[in-house]
Amino acid sequence: MYRGSQFGQKILYFDVETTGIDPKRNGVFQISGMIEVGGQVLKEFNFFCQPPEGTEISSKALEVTGKTVDDLWSYPVPAEAYNKLTFEMSRFVDKYDTKDKFYPCAYNGQFDLEFVNQFFIQNGDQYFGSWQNWQLIDPLPMVRMLSYSGVLSLPDHKLGTVAKYFGIEIDAHDAMSDIRATRELVQLLKKEFSTLDLKGKYGKEDLPF
Repeated sequence: MYRGSQFGQKILYFDVETTGIDPKRNGVFQISGMIEVGGQVLKEFNFFCQPPEGTEISSKALEVTGKTVDDLWSYPVPAEAYNKLTFEMSRFVDKYDTKDKFYPCAYNGQFDLEFVNQFFIQNGDQYFGSWQNWQLIDPLPMVRMLSYSGVLSLPDHKLGTVAKYFGIEIDAHDAMSDIRATRELVQLLKKEFSTLDLKGKYGKEDLPF
C-alpha cells in the first residue's frame, strides 16, 4: 500500500481509446495507464470494455483504432473496467484524503481527462476528482511554447513526431507505448525546465502565500 502523501508525488499517466471525439456522445472502450509514486513506476494497467450503453460509435474512430463493432461488444461490460481501475487507484491513493491525490498526466490530455471523467459518471460515480487533483501534466503545451519560441521546428506536434525528435522510442497505435513515451518526454522536459531560475529572477519575498 502506498496510500498517504508521505510517499511523495503520485502521477497517473493514462491514455484512452474512444468511439468518437465527444465525451457526452461517445464512450471509452480502452483505458491504459501507469502509476508512478516518488519517481518510481509501480503499476501498469490496460483495461478494455464495451462502450457505455447508448453512446455513439463513429466509423472514423473504428478506422483509426482498427477495431470493429463486433470487437467492441466482445469486451467486458464497462462496470468491470471501472471496478478494476478504481481498485488499482485505491492501492495508491486514499480518495478521502484531500492531500493524497494523483497528478493526471497525458499527451493532449484534456481530451483523455474529460473522457475518463465521463466514464466515471456513466458508471454512476461523479467523483473522479476524489482520485486526482485536476492539475493536468501535459507536455504538449510545453512543446508548443518551444515551437513558438523558435527552439523547435517540427512538421506537427503529434506525439510520434515529438518523440522521434527527442530520440524516444514509440510504437504507433499502442496505448502503453504512448504512455511510456509521454512519461519519458515529461521527464526530459522537467529536467530542462528545472534549470530555469525564475524564482530568483522574478520571485517576490513579500508575497502573502
